[in-house]
Amino acid sequence: MQTWRDEWMKKYVIFVILLAVITGVVGVGFLIQQNNAVTWVQGTSRPAPGQYIDCVVADGMIYTINGRRGSLGGMRRYSNLYVYDPASDNWTQKTAPPVFGDAGTSGLVNGKIYYTHFFSEGRGCLEYDIATDTWTRRSPNNLTDKARWDANGGVVDGKLYVIGGMEDVPYNNVFEYDPDLDVWTQMTSAPTNHDDLWKYGVCIHNDQIYCFGLNVYVYTPRTDTWETRSASPTETRSVWATRIPLHGRVYVWFSETLFAYDIEADTFTRVGDCPDLSANHCSGGVIEDRAYLIGGGRTCWDLAPSPSGQRFTEAVASLYYIEVK
Repeated sequence: MQTWRDEWMKKYVIFVILLAVITGVVGVGFLIQQNNAVTWVQGTSRPAPGQYIDCVVADGMIYTINGRRGSLGGMRRYSNLYVYDPASDNWTQKTAPPVFGDAGTSGLVNGKIYYTHFFSEGRGCLEYDIATDTWTRRSPNNLTDKARWDANGGVVDGKLYVIGGMEDVPYNNVFEYDPDLDVWTQMTSAPTNHDDLWKYGVCIHNDQIYCFGLNVYVYTPRTDTWETRSASPTETRSVWATRIPLHGRVYVWFSETLFAYDIEADTFTRVGDCPDLSANHCSGGVIEDRAYLIGGGRTCWDLAPSPSGQRFTEAVASLYYIEVK
């Protein structure tokens, strides 16, 4: 015999199922945070956690390379390659690169991923053939004597550009890698010597590279020139940005706040917060109308700082996305 509690529970379950269907999260994730402008949805976590993971989008998939766990004095770097399929919300493990590394720069050229890394082998460069799932060593960047990390950049006209980075001090150098010739060339440096072109977000639009530091710096490879645009809305550099615009806007994460940057108007608009479980040193990619945020590191403020002054950072494997219409 049914009681009123049984009847109430049945109605509640039906309500929850209908709500999930309406919000479109059944089978692909669940709602994490919603505000006036953006909705974050959580998908299946990466099989391995990591900060400073390199991400490349190819054929509707997100290729995630290497990463690390821990902070200075206790970090461990990894060699792995996991591919995320947004259609099925599943991960597939592929052949790992022959190096342990993190905080590199990567890009896609003619079905191959070029990955520059600056730790286990100094200034190395690798080529990953997606079709054959194989790695090949290419010429290292011998134009610099420093093994830098946290650089960023992207591919324009079939060439990979590596911008900025950090070793003992921040850098503003720009290096061009031509995969066809397997040759590195030094280009015009960015118009800043400040602490803002390392661990920052970039976007590629109309064959230009938008770098979101303390200002928006726009690099045009065809003319090897720079333009300085508006200042950061939070007086800090960004930590993540959508690699391509979504409907004319770049979504940029400054600290714990998400802003939309209007390319034509050169203005920022606050659109919401990042998820409560969000992390620094994250990566991601854009597929259709969705911007994905993968991995990163969550600072453990309850732990004492290390002798170097760094607080311990816990790597995470989480995946979130926002959908922009």
